[in-house]
Amino acid sequence: MADQTDQAWCLTVLTNSVIAWTTEYYSLAVRQPRATGRDIPDELLARISLGAQREPSASSA
Repeated sequence: MADQTDQAWCLTVLTNSVIAWTTEYYSLAVRQPRATGRDIPDELLARISLGAQREPSASSA
């Protein structure tokens, strides 16, 4: 049981690290073009999500 707990803890740390890095990367990827005057709408950024799930379409059923 202790081995499973250690493994779960390691996977949690890894997952959190990837999410933190990706969030920082996305932030930098948006800040740089905006600093040069490029318009990046917040509505577009709202669609970027690591855990976003799409509704299945009728064609994929």
